[in-house]
Amino acid sequence: MALLLNLLIFSCFTQARELNLKDVYQTAVINTEVIKRNQARVEQAQEKKSQAIGAMLPSLALRANYLKIQAPDQGGGTPRGLVLTDQYSSSLYVTQPLFKGLREYSVHRQAKATLLQNQYLADASRITLYQGVITAYYNLIIAQKDFENYKTLEKYSSERVKELRQRADIGRSRRGELLQSEAQLSNVKAQLVDAEGIVAESEAQLAFYLNDRGRSEKETYVLAEEELPTTIKDLDFYQSRALERPDLKAKMAEVQITDETISQAKGGHLPSLDAFGNYYLTRTGLLQTSKWDVGLTFLFPLFQGGVVQSQVKEAVEKKTETILAYDEIKRGIERDVFVLHESVSRSLKQLKELEAAMKKTEDTYKENIKDYRYGLVTTLDVLVSLNSFVETKRTYDRVKNQTMMSYKNLEALAGVLP
Repeated sequence: MALLLNLLIFSCFTQARELNLKDVYQTAVINTEVIKRNQARVEQAQEKKSQAIGAMLPSLALRANYLKIQAPDQGGGTPRGLVLTDQYSSSLYVTQPLFKGLREYSVHRQAKATLLQNQYLADASRITLYQGVITAYYNLIIAQKDFENYKTLEKYSSERVKELRQRADIGRSRRGELLQSEAQLSNVKAQLVDAEGIVAESEAQLAFYLNDRGRSEKETYVLAEEELPTTIKDLDFYQSRALERPDLKAKMAEVQITDETISQAKGGHLPSLDAFGNYYLTRTGLLQTSKWDVGLTFLFPLFQGGVVQSQVKEAVEKKTETILAYDEIKRGIERDVFVLHESVSRSLKQLKELEAAMKKTEDTYKENIKDYRYGLVTTLDVLVSLNSFVETKRTYDRVKNQTMMSYKNLEALAGVLP
């Protein structure tokens, strides 16, 4: 089913190459190996849990043995005829653990916590993947916008060269003005080459998430741009949501895992008790008519060279390390949410001023074109106003899309997925 969905989405992409952020993320979930790897870890943890349960249940085995004994001398105390030189037996052998210092129950609880941890990590990997998609998606939009702005600058610069060449031919403009405009055009064309390369690199990054290996180099992606919100929710909303992230929950599950490791280490000081029994299928010797036996195995550790105590201390330090790692991750998330929230809030205000500046620089350029024809300004004034207009538009487009990238990342930090 997943493969069919992938093919359907991919076929749509190859026809039109019109994408939105949600489509790219959903395709990345299907194609990216990290999601499949984490799912495999969940399955492994499920099997570990089954193994922990199985360790507490009885086990049944078919057991057989054969013993060859050298016949004793005739002069010995044991009559030679009473000793079987070939001894063998076969039986159904059953064992049942009764008490293992409570370690068996701790192992089971630990396996459950490990399963929960891997489920949380699988969910966290989706957030990490989404953040990678966000970055690739908006970096491509920024690169495409930059390329478009340089194309606009090239267009206007070409118009200036064409007009000045005509004016220079009839003596209405100086040759130096034409050369100045031609230098501007050559410089813009050089910048276009660089901008085109950045677009290609950004497309390759996005194609990685789409697993779009069959894409032609001449094709390009048309990416949908969402509208920026005018305001965003307050910081407390994002902070509280972020503290419910699955990676934090995974770290808390790891604390529980280390707790169980401590319990298992302490269990090494306690005795163990196992029950066993045999039902004999074949048997030789004096007990050949006895069909079964049962027994208990008791083991009480007295001295183990301080190994168990060392294991307990190691497990305690491991728990301390895990708690510190949890606190560090938590503080890091709180910091990232604060920084992104401040950045988005500030950029939303900045964009209003940049939009006004972009309109004014465009109007300035248009007015300078008119004034130049009346001899009121120089070619340098026109070029400066043109460059100012395009540079302001570049800044506006870049800040706008970087703000959208930060806003989407802020949502992702709060665990909001498309």
